[in-house]
Amino acid sequence: MKKVTVFVSLLLLLASSFVNVTASEQNSKIDALRSLRTEFPGIRTYTEGQNITRVFGKRFGSGSSPENTAEQFKNEYVELFGVSPENLKPGSDLVGGLRTLPLVNDGQTGEYKFTLVYYSQFLNDIPVFRADIGLLVRNESGYPLVMAASALRDLGDFDVQSGIGINAPLAHNAIRSFHSELNNFNEPKLVIWAGVNDQVVRPAAAMEIIAHNGKYATSDYEKWLFLVDAQTGQMLYTEDMILNIDITGNVSGMATEGWGADICSTEVVTPMPYVRVEIQGGEWVYADENGDFAIPRRPLSRISAASGSG
Repeated sequence: MKKVTVFVSLLLLLASSFVNVTASEQNSKIDALRSLRTEFPGIRTYTEGQNITRVFGKRFGSGSSPENTAEQFKNEYVELFGVSPENLKPGSDLVGGLRTLPLVNDGQTGEYKFTLVYYSQFLNDIPVFRADIGLLVRNESGYPLVMAASALRDLGDFDVQSGIGINAPLAHNAIRSFHSELNNFNEPKLVIWAGVNDQVVRPAAAMEIIAHNGKYATSDYEKWLFLVDAQTGQMLYTEDMILNIDITGNVSGMATEGWGADICSTEVVTPMPYVRVEIQGGEWVYADENGDFAIPRRPLSRISAASGSG
């Protein structure tokens, strides 16, 4: 009874999605989820807001290669995320355009245990902002699919109006209104804005543009990412790409207690006091008596900072 209740609740959640989702599209999502659960009993899903973002728990696909397994899942079941298969293209800009990424090296064989296969979402050949899916395939016989991690966006019945394109002056004016000192711009890119994470927003054609103030290598340097509505010039999304953070950590090593050799005594984690710690760029400090250190605030790009935590 508990499993039935959870499944019904998930179907009701899907039914309450963005108001512009048509009945046929909603039925496609529900049918795809039901079909997947029927074919692979015991799979689990995780939902953020109104979006299913994870499928996991059991193997739910196979093929002749990682790419073949992923392609079959895309064609048969990706509609449970509110996206049609034809709106996905191989690769993801969030990982430098890679189509596949090997993961978890086996130290004994030198082979990788998994392959992550990427697809990105498009509408009329326009990329949907940060919308992709990674399909994790185990590198063994049958290449089983073991997880789907989705940032795909349900666009409902949204479509791009004819004549929509890049209007750089419109974007620049919107950015200067936000911050008058941001006068250096990259080339705008046309994207579909449909929110990030668990946001539910009305989709719109937008200009993605990065702007900075030109004060390189100073504490006053600012760099921002913007999404500006391609029709109205309304600011849809802003992101500060510079983070000022303290870099903290601890220096420790494995050491034996007492005077015995390492093969005679148990090794334990032991702080290493007063070690010099240096980071790229030449900044350094000495750790304290407990091996702890803190390098004062310095600017880091948001992308660099995020890569350290996955």
